[in-house]
Amino acid sequence: MLTRHLQRLIDTGLSSRVPPDELLDSVLPDIGNTAEKATAFWALLVCSSIVAAIGVLVDSTATVIGAMVIAPLGTPIYGISAALVSGARVGPVAWRLLTGMLLVIAIGILMDLVMLDFYPISANPQVVSRTNPSLPDLGVALATGVAGALALVRRDISPALPGVAIAISLVPPLAVVGICVANEAWSSAFGALVLFGTNVMAIVLASLLVFGAARLALPEGSRKVRSRHAVWLLAIVTVVVLASLSAGTLQAIRLYQDQQAVQRAATKWADERADWTLQSVVRKGDRITVTFLGSGDTPEHLDKRNATLAAKLQQQGVRVDVQFVEGSLRRVA
Repeated sequence: MLTRHLQRLIDTGLSSRVPPDELLDSVLPDIGNTAEKATAFWALLVCSSIVAAIGVLVDSTATVIGAMVIAPLGTPIYGISAALVSGARVGPVAWRLLTGMLLVIAIGILMDLVMLDFYPISANPQVVSRTNPSLPDLGVALATGVAGALALVRRDISPALPGVAIAISLVPPLAVVGICVANEAWSSAFGALVLFGTNVMAIVLASLLVFGAARLALPEGSRKVRSRHAVWLLAIVTVVVLASLSAGTLQAIRLYQDQQAVQRAATKWADERADWTLQSVVRKGDRITVTFLGSGDTPEHLDKRNATLAAKLQQQGVRVDVQFVEGSLRRVA
C-alpha cells in the first residue's frame, strides 16, 4: 500500500520527473564524468568536515548547520539505494561512502589536536547530543530519507534539498567520532557512530522504497548485476543499528526514571527541613547532581550531611552527587 501511494505521488509529478539516467548520473560515481564528480565530492567533503569539526569544538550550532548544507555525503548513500534498485554496481558507490567516512573521522581527530579545548567533550552539547541515539532519531531519519529521495526523483521538489541536508545529520556525527577518538572517549565515539549508521540505514531503506516506486532502472542495453552480498550486508547493519538504538532508548528511559526517583527522595528530604530547600536535580550522562539551598549548618555538618544524603539517594541505583549551597531563603507566601 505504501509503495502504491508513493507511485501515485511520483506519477502526479510526471511532467517534472527526473529521467532515470540523469538521476543515476547524479548519485553514482562510476558513470558520466567521473573525474569531475570526484573532485567536487572530495573538495566539498573536506570543507564540510573542517567546518563541522570546528562547529562542534566551539559549540556553534550555526556553524554545524553550515557544514550540513555543504556536505556531499548524502550522495553516495542515495547512490547505494539507486544501485540496488536499478541493478548498477554497488561496489564503487559503497567504497566512496566508506572512504568518505574515514576522511571525516580523520579530520575530526586532526582538528581536535590542533585546536584548543574550548569545552570538555562531556559538557559540550554538540557532542553529547550526538552520542546518545535512540529510536526517535530513526523516525526523523526515515522521514528525511523519503523527502530526499522524492527531491531527487522530481524536479519540482528539488528546492527542498537544502532543508533535507539540514534535517539529516551525516558529517557532524562522524566529526564527533573523530573528536571522541582523539580524547579516548570510546563509548561516546561508538554512540556517534551508531547515530551516523542510523541515518545511513534509514536513508537507504527509505530511498529504496521511493526509487522502487519510481521504477528506477538502467538504460536498455546496460549490464545489470545482482547485489546479494550488498543486500545481506544492509540487513546485518539494520539489525545491529536497531539493537543499538533499542538499547539506547531503554537506557534513556531508565535514566529518566532514576532521575524522577531521586527527585522524589530529595524533595521529601527537603520538605522535612525548614532550613534547606531543593534547588535543582540535574542529570548529565549517567550522573545526577542534587543541589540544596539554605543555611544553618557548619561546614563539618555539611560534609557529613552531604555524604549521608548521597548514600541514601544512591540507593535508587544511580550515581548521585549532592551539593549544599549556603544562601538566604526567600519563601513566597
